[in-house]
Amino acid sequence: MGGYINKTLIPGETVIFQTRLHKFIYIAPVIMFAALSLLGFAVILQVNEFHNIGYLFFPAAALPIAVAYLAVFSSEFAVTNKRVVIKKGLIRQSTVDLMFDQIASLSVDQDIFGRIMNFGTLRLVSSAGWMVVFKNIEDALSFRNALYSQLTH
Repeated sequence: MGGYINKTLIPGETVIFQTRLHKFIYIAPVIMFAALSLLGFAVILQVNEFHNIGYLFFPAAALPIAVAYLAVFSSEFAVTNKRVVIKKGLIRQSTVDLMFDQIASLSVDQDIFGRIMNFGTLRLVSSAGWMVVFKNIEDALSFRNALYSQLTH
């Protein structure tokens, strides 16, 4: 983790805290995989001329898991000693680089699953008034605490 972040560090900057998307995002794709796989098996077991169509369900079942993996693999979230750096996306990248003096507020939202499994939604508001929201961030409270510790230096 940290390829983009490590490449974009400015002189004298060090990473204080780094995280990624939580593995919770795999739950829906795994459920879809199971459902589509069962449907594929059911179609294959049919005794008619369309039973071979069931084999098409397996690549379709794997696609949501591949998409979730790419989302986890291509996302980086870090607090450095000078700024917040966030990168999402592999082909179409979206980046947020906020120096500490540009941050108006940061909030973390967690539902019951987020509290139990240690993930949440980050909401960053800039001093210019725009807000960015990142869902399913692993260890979101530690991200917030690392940022606050740097803001009070």
